[in-house]
Amino acid sequence: MDQQTQPKIALKFLDIKSNYRRRRSKESLESLAENIKEIGVFTPIVIRSAGNGMFSVIAGSRRVAASRLAHGDDWEIPYILRDDLDEAGALHLSVTENKEREDTTAVEDAEAAEKLLGMLKGDRAETARRLGWSPSTLSRRLALLNATQETRKDRAGPSGDPGRVAPRGPGKGSREPTGHQRTRCQAQGACRRRADEARRRHLLEG
Repeated sequence: MDQQTQPKIALKFLDIKSNYRRRRSKESLESLAENIKEIGVFTPIVIRSAGNGMFSVIAGSRRVAASRLAHGDDWEIPYILRDDLDEAGALHLSVTENKEREDTTAVEDAEAAEKLLGMLKGDRAETARRLGWSPSTLSRRLALLNATQETRKDRAGPSGDPGRVAPRGPGKGSREPTGHQRTRCQAQGACRRRADEARRRHLLEG
């Protein structure tokens, strides 16, 4: 199908929030937007009906985001409709497309694997097969996700904000810590962070 006959859809009808990726390079997105301003989009995105006249983007979320940056929500982009895909099939295609076009983080891969595993009712062999991973790679990615969640939980303050520890004031009858005590606490925190990083590297490389 050539560019003239390829169906197009306005960007305002597309939802990219369902895509499992969270990290996008600002520089890469701006560069793609400039390219789209010059030559447009020739490779169709892949979408799936989401109800209420909206569509979920399965493959091509970067092209959608960059197109919005370049032309706004009323601009139209070529698409392929894949309503034949179930949730697991859509996630599989999304993971494959992202790995081919731009590297994802290990945590993003692990989160996608965990989601796909749930869709496949805990079938690890089928999950690994669909992702193109060995069973041991799947196990390492899931272990990495668990380790990351534990680290976030350990560092969460009362508000539940991951990675942010609420400051603690001195308790009743207590004294402010001495300079030596503060130095020792800081050293312990640095050691804990190094241990966390070493654990994550081991899970990725093991």
